[in-house]
Amino acid sequence: MKTCATCRFWSPARNGLTWFDDDDYDSERESEHHNCVRIVHGNDYGKVKGAAGELAVVTDGSGYAASLRTLPTFGCVLHEESEAAK
Repeated sequence: MKTCATCRFWSPARNGLTWFDDDDYDSERESEHHNCVRIVHGNDYGKVKGAAGELAVVTDGSGYAASLRTLPTFGCVLHEESEAAK
C-alpha cells in the first residue's frame, strides 16, 4: 500500500507542535504527524454537503476541531502519488 509520505493530499498540520502528553514527544518540537487534506473534516462549518459517499470523514461532536493526523508510514486507499514522488 502507498503511504502518506508519497501522497499529494498529505500536508503539514496547521499547528505543527505536538499535542501529545507522552514521553516519546517533546512539546517544543514539531510533530511528525501531518494532516490529510483529502479527508472531509466536519468542524464548525455546519453540515457538509456531498459527504455521504466519502470513504472517510472525521467529525468533532462539539463542532470545533476535528482533525486526522497521520505519520508518513500510514497508508490508505485514497492515496494519490504526489508530483515529487513520481
